[in-house]
Amino acid sequence: RTEVITFCFDQRWKREGVLDELMKQNVMTSVRSVFLQGLLLMAAQNSPPVAAGSREALEVWEGYCHSRGVSKAVMAVGFAMYCCPDATLTIGCETIEQLRANLSVYEDASRLEVYHFSEWEEVLPDLDEDILNPGMWKVS
Repeated sequence: RTEVITFCFDQRWKREGVLDELMKQNVMTSVRSVFLQGLLLMAAQNSPPVAAGSREALEVWEGYCHSRGVSKAVMAVGFAMYCCPDATLTIGCETIEQLRANLSVYEDASRLEVYHFSEWEEVLPDLDEDILNPGMWKVS
C-alpha cells in the first residue's frame, strides 16, 4: 500500500509513469492532498503569497473552473479520480457537515466528463517545486 500526493497542479507522478506502474503492479494506492492544503479552494485574490507565481497559478485555476461551471472542490476531486482511477481518496474532515459536503463533492466529481480534465492538462501552468510542495512555502 502506498499514498500519493496528487492535485491538479502537480503532474509529476503521472508524467513519470509512476501512477501507471502502481496500477500495473496492483499496489493499493491512496491519493491525498487533492486541495493542496486548502489553497486550491481559496479565492485567488485572498490567497496567501506562499511562493512566487502562486497567486497567478490560482487565477488560472479559478478561471478554468469558473469557465466550465464547476466548483474548485469538485474539479480538484474529479481530477484526482481522473489521474488515479483505481486509487482511494483520502480527504480530511473535522465535522459531520464537512463529511457530508465531501461526499457530495465526490458524487458531483464522479459525474464530470473526461474532457474537463484533459483540457485542464493542456492549460496547466508549469509550476516550480516551491509552489507544489507546501513544505517549501514562505508562510509568515
